[in-house]
Amino acid sequence: MNKDWEGNDMKKEHIGIGVVVIAIVAGGIFLITKVNQSSDFTKSSSNAKNLTSDQNDQEVQGGLVASFPDFPQYPEAYIVNSRSAQDAQGDHYDLRLESNKPVSDIINWYAAEVEKNGWVLQLEDTESEYDQSLLFTKGKVKVGLEVEQETPDETEISISATVIH
Repeated sequence: MNKDWEGNDMKKEHIGIGVVVIAIVAGGIFLITKVNQSSDFTKSSSNAKNLTSDQNDQEVQGGLVASFPDFPQYPEAYIVNSRSAQDAQGDHYDLRLESNKPVSDIINWYAAEVEKNGWVLQLEDTESEYDQSLLFTKGKVKVGLEVEQETPDETEISISATVIH
């Protein structure tokens, strides 16, 4: 058998395995995000006001909910809102920030900054230059980060964290 063909078959097998792993991790980010977004939270327009829909769910406009995981926040962004909920699998948190900086600046800052704090980058997914995602882990905490440019002057940063019980 020709050795060139054998090498190509091995490369194809490795690429196939890599695609499957990326698909599984991306599916996990999607599920974490959808679970966190599907919780019904009471809305309010007041800044930094605690709102609860039941004993374990919380939302804060303009600030962080209590016990939000120690994950860096982009310094040139402001907090729109944060949420928390609990279930049998863990504690779930969402944080939404907005900035006027481009996606690439924000992603590059997170990629460098979080490693200083012990977070490990597990996955990087680039939909386009205007929509990029990262997945980090640290101990029992998983954090999905999505940065999407909404308009030329508005970039949304979504952080979904799960602390596994």
